[in-house]
Amino acid sequence: MQLGIRAIIGMVIMIVVALLLFPLVQDSVGPMVTDNYSGDGENATTSGATKTLLEQVPLFYILAIALGVIGTVLVASKGLA
Repeated sequence: MQLGIRAIIGMVIMIVVALLLFPLVQDSVGPMVTDNYSGDGENATTSGATKTLLEQVPLFYILAIALGVIGTVLVASKGLA
């Protein structure tokens, strides 16, 4: 299993960009989880299943990045890239 320099540089760039965008994801989702937020200026409360799913958005973002890196490693190690 030997990774080429291109695959390693690609993974590093992918991780750096993902880490730079992570605060943007948190800042976008954070106000939606708190009470009295609505995109149209009206007061609305987020509760129940919606609140639970919104709280998990950063987790799914991290999982998507991890799976992208793992997929890149697998493809590069098989020589398909």
